[in-house]
Amino acid sequence: MAAGSAYPNPISGNVRIRISNFPSVTHGEIINAMGSIIFSAPATSEEVVWNGELPGGQSCASGMYVVNIYGNRGLLSQNKIMKP
Repeated sequence: MAAGSAYPNPISGNVRIRISNFPSVTHGEIINAMGSIIFSAPATSEEVVWNGELPGGQSCASGMYVVNIYGNRGLLSQNKIMKP
């Protein structure tokens, strides 16, 4: 799996976002189509895992989401994931 990529895509359960190949990663975010951050996690290991839920615990809606990986100097990677 390439750095910054998300698996599985389309989303099915937990989504794993690989971050180990990036220098100085600080955190990852998932953003919905309205531009709202619906998930953010610090980079503490080789990947960031999102359970596909919104902050209140509800399942996220079908659609496209943007995965951003940030480092000390800003945005390092941007990918799209889809939930059917």
